[in-house]
Amino acid sequence: MTPTLDRVTERVPVKEPAKAWKNRWLASRIMFSACMVCGHTRAFQAGDEYLSHCLQFTSADDARRSAEDTPHGIWQVYLGPIQVPA
Repeated sequence: MTPTLDRVTERVPVKEPAKAWKNRWLASRIMFSACMVCGHTRAFQAGDEYLSHCLQFTSADDARRSAEDTPHGIWQVYLGPIQVPA
């Protein structure tokens, strides 16, 4: 007698996709921002919302803590963390 695969009842749990968080900022006037990790520079108009360039975090709390500890200019307003695809 040969075993059949139709009788396999064991199921492998599906893994959740990895979660990543970035910090979201608002430019309150025309400004330039440089990434702390790679140095990439971007220009923003007043009212532009943008995400941190390279920095990703594993939790929203880590993202908030990083924003509190990071010196940012007076022309940037912190809007909070946002979940992004990892």
